[in-house]
Amino acid sequence: MSENKDLAAYIPARETAMAVFTTAKAIDPYLAHVRAEIDAFIPDLTTKKGRDAIASMAYKVSQSKSALEQLGKSLADEAKEIPKKIDATRKAMKETLDAWRDEVRKPLDDWEAEQARIEAEKKAAEDAAALAVQIEADHEIAILLDEKYEREAAQAKEKLAAEQKARDEAIAAEAAAKATKDAEERAAQAKRDADLAIEAEKRRAAEAELEAALAKQKAEDDRVAALAKAEQDKLDAIEAERKRVAAQKAEEDAKQAELDREEKARTENKNHQRKINQAILAALTAGGMPEEGAKAFISMVARKELPELSINY
Repeated sequence: MSENKDLAAYIPARETAMAVFTTAKAIDPYLAHVRAEIDAFIPDLTTKKGRDAIASMAYKVSQSKSALEQLGKSLADEAKEIPKKIDATRKAMKETLDAWRDEVRKPLDDWEAEQARIEAEKKAAEDAAALAVQIEADHEIAILLDEKYEREAAQAKEKLAAEQKARDEAIAAEAAAKATKDAEERAAQAKRDADLAIEAEKRRAAEAELEAALAKQKAEDDRVAALAKAEQDKLDAIEAERKRVAAQKAEEDAKQAELDREEKARTENKNHQRKINQAILAALTAGGMPEEGAKAFISMVARKELPELSINY
């Protein structure tokens, strides 16, 4: 190489550097420029000037190596930022599609919740109606029992009156006054009995009305409680689903982060091994070994096919 030779002739342009470093043998033309300079150089050890020229040539080859190495490192650093940009785009995409999914499903979720509410109200109404029917049946049975009691009481009174009449007729002659008095007492007693019966009937009617009112209130309370429980169940179901979705998303995010870390580690390890292999290849070819032979040698060492020889990555 001449003293003022510009290294740009041996270094790929920035806009094409990525293709040169990632395409097989694309770097060869640039190395060929360096090789041509080396081949054209005639070393002279007989003079100090000749020895200085040898040192200068070696230094310029080293400069070419450093420039190429720095360019390659810069490209590798830029490439490391690509996964971060991809992850950011993926995250935004996932959040957007999740939101769209929830938007599409919301009418169905609302409809299902409304159907559950309607079913709960229907069940509460059916229970209340059944309870009202039972109360009405119990009330009718109570009325029938009261009528039976009144008939039996009337029959007993009639029997008692007949017996009393027979006794009265038997002793009418000698106990007319007493009979009159007894009749008056019986009339008074009958009135008291009638009054008691009427009072008892009124009391039973009032108790029946109170029981009916209480049953109606209980049915209403049960209906309101059922509605409240249905609403709470709906809220609980929504909260449970929210927690399940959040837990699932957290688990998926954790798994994805682990996969991303593993992929990054694999990529970095491959790049590291590639960098070392390229450096070894450059050293071997610079030492005169053909490139294909050098690559085969590196592959054999990497696969541990050469005893007592290995590459420290």
